[in-house]
Amino acid sequence: MEVLVVSFRANPAITGLRLRGSATPLPVLSLYADDTSAITTSDAATVAVFDTYALFEAGTGSKLNLDKCKGLWLGSWRGRSDAPVPIDWTSLKLKVLGVFIGNGCMDDANWRPWLDAVEKCLNSWRSRSLSYGGKALVANALALSRVWYVASLVHMPNWVLTELNSLIFKFFWGGKRNLVACKVVIHSREHGGFGVVSVSFKVHAILVQWIRRFVASPNRWVSLMTYWFFDRFGIGPLGFYRSHLPFHRIDFPLSTLIFSLPESPEWDRVPRRLSCSVPAGPSPTIGVVFFV
Repeated sequence: MEVLVVSFRANPAITGLRLRGSATPLPVLSLYADDTSAITTSDAATVAVFDTYALFEAGTGSKLNLDKCKGLWLGSWRGRSDAPVPIDWTSLKLKVLGVFIGNGCMDDANWRPWLDAVEKCLNSWRSRSLSYGGKALVANALALSRVWYVASLVHMPNWVLTELNSLIFKFFWGGKRNLVACKVVIHSREHGGFGVVSVSFKVHAILVQWIRRFVASPNRWVSLMTYWFFDRFGIGPLGFYRSHLPFHRIDFPLSTLIFSLPESPEWDRVPRRLSCSVPAGPSPTIGVVFFV
């Protein structure tokens, strides 16, 4: 795969998204295990991506399964019908590494399946005679563990938080009236509770990890995130967090997910970032191709 990536980088026809005020375009490819995502801004670049794959196939004997390749139209390309390459294109949404991205609100698509999974898990244990400690263990280890991955990548709406809390505490109290307040149940046993995970506190703790990654990561998604904050708020990410409440809602940009590569362990190295305020403008022309 390293040879393939080098070939992509060496191809002058394959250009990525260029941020206003930045001389260097963002990387075209993002690879995770056997999944590859390509973000291009022209038909020529999209065709060049598949031509490079064809050259790689000829040299290695591997084969790209076009039936499993998906394309997503974004920005001013939304609604296009003239595909530059013969794969399945859509302007609605695509699932990438377990999370839906696309045009419009993806809250229901991302959260409803996991809410149903949590409810199904809890219902399978409801008929068993469990102690309160056993119920807390089931809720924490088997039910809520299903939502933390998605919660680390996309915002959890209030309706999802409310529904999760309702499912957990109805299961915990067996469908009866709460004997003590929920804020007591989430405490540890040493402090008079049962150790049920607080969904709200857990999500906040997960999202705070993005600040650590932002400071430590040398990868290009840092520039994209900085650009997005300046474009939206007129201030950089760290300055924004300093001037707002710790748990202020932020809908992170799409490519925060796409370009999130493994973080650097070198904590003493702060990467360069795009740090200029840019005026708002029209949506960029962009196409996203996902190879699975």
